[in-house]
Amino acid sequence: MPIRIEKTKFYLTDEIADILHLGKESVVKYIHQGRIHAIKIGSSWHISQKSLNEFLETGGVKKDTME
Repeated sequence: MPIRIEKTKFYLTDEIADILHLGKESVVKYIHQGRIHAIKIGSSWHISQKSLNEFLETGGVKKDTME
């Protein structure tokens, strides 16, 4: 379940993986590549709704990079 800080909704990597039909490892790879912007709190990555939208608007998952 996404958390909210003020009006911003944040997702964990496993939630983004479910939304995008990817493995959690792929989401983390996209974070490390800079394709998805995220904030690390403790050992968990948090991705804002805005970051998810930007990822999708810029092409999202490319067929040649899908696992």
